[in-house]
Amino acid sequence: MLPTVSSRVPKPLLHVSYRYVMAFMFALPVLSLFLCSAVGLYLHYEEVTSTHCKVPNFMPSISALIGTPPECYIWQVAIALFSSPRIFDALLYHNFFKHCATNNRKWFRWMNRALLVLHILQYMSLLILTDRKSV
Repeated sequence: MLPTVSSRVPKPLLHVSYRYVMAFMFALPVLSLFLCSAVGLYLHYEEVTSTHCKVPNFMPSISALIGTPPECYIWQVAIALFSSPRIFDALLYHNFFKHCATNNRKWFRWMNRALLVLHILQYMSLLILTDRKSV
């Protein structure tokens, strides 16, 4: 007797819902911003809350938080982890709309390709801006 198809397919080691992965990816920048705030305020409160015009600040700006050395690495890792699944998600959207029922229209195919390019350009720009310092 021949083996059935279901007996040849290996069972997954771990099943994670796509919804939970995307929820975690969307929450990652927010959680890393809170972590950067906590670390920045704990380690060097005076440095992140000081201004050049000597005005007292109670909370630092976002650029001050993600620009100092321990926090900038947390932010860079979080954005890198955030962007890679989002690029994969852009490819999923592209493939979904490529096989859509209205795909026989030329403008639809063109807009689908343009959307893919813009998605990837957006996330690559975010990665580049996160990695490079604006001095």
